[in-house]
Amino acid sequence: MEWEIRDASARVLRSEAADISVPSLSSVWLARVELPDIAIYDEYVSYRAVIEGKTVSEGTVIFSYPKYFRYEDPELRYEIDGDIITVYASKYARGV
Repeated sequence: MEWEIRDASARVLRSEAADISVPSLSSVWLARVELPDIAIYDEYVSYRAVIEGKTVSEGTVIFSYPKYFRYEDPELRYEIDGDIITVYASKYARGV
């Protein structure tokens, strides 16, 4: 399990990782992490589960209502390859 605190430009401010083992068809609670100093309108947490070097799950969470988060221009771009459209962002772009 890996997670980072990032600013609105997606720059990593803090990073942590933990090696965990989860039995099949079960779940495991990780140690609670409090973030009292996070800038709720400018920073967010990204997280991912990695198995043998491959990301199998990932996501982000903000701590304010989305309309109050100070998003920066994500500089979106895209590529089309046949029936596949891939969208890229240089900065945090939630819900694209």
